[in-house]
Amino acid sequence: MKFKRTWRSKLNYKSVLDGIKNIKKRNDKFHSLSKKEQRMEIGLDVLDMLSLKQISGGDDYWNYQFRRKMSRLDDSKELQNKLMSKSLYKEENCEVCARGAMMLSTIRLGNNIDPDTDYISRGTPKIQKHFTRIMYVAMEAVYEDYCYKSSIVGANEEYEHPYEFNTSELLANIFLQVIQTDGGFSIKNNTDYLKLIISK
Repeated sequence: MKFKRTWRSKLNYKSVLDGIKNIKKRNDKFHSLSKKEQRMEIGLDVLDMLSLKQISGGDDYWNYQFRRKMSRLDDSKELQNKLMSKSLYKEENCEVCARGAMMLSTIRLGNNIDPDTDYISRGTPKIQKHFTRIMYVAMEAVYEDYCYKSSIVGANEEYEHPYEFNTSELLANIFLQVIQTDGGFSIKNNTDYLKLIISK
């Protein structure tokens, strides 16, 4: 998957965090945003990591070795700093699913979560304050291709989506939907945002 050089210019949302180098100031700015703006910032961060090939679509929240190394860090500050380090992604193979990508970017953008927190890589309502449970379960259902089983999000039939499940392409399309629909997500929306905005 290749990103057009101009992909950001076609998005409906422009980041307000770009250019803020100081992590504390950026964390504070992130937390001052509305929930929908926070979701779009998370979506942009996921897309940035995909464009830089720092992450790729996988079949686990975070792949085992990556999750194990992150859990050994001392505190939330060290975890965030580590996840923001470009060198980390050169050293580690980071494969994520939709919820894993959501949590990775949530921590990168300032959510203070301790490394040994239960379910840190998949998120729970206790630690994921930006996406609702219904939203991230719907995203997971699309990514893993089990929409027809997701009664929690009101799906009682199977919906076709434009990319193979558990892939970087589908991961990108999911977070593009979040950005292009003003911070929303619908399991019934099968628009090919990737083709419209990013793919060469």
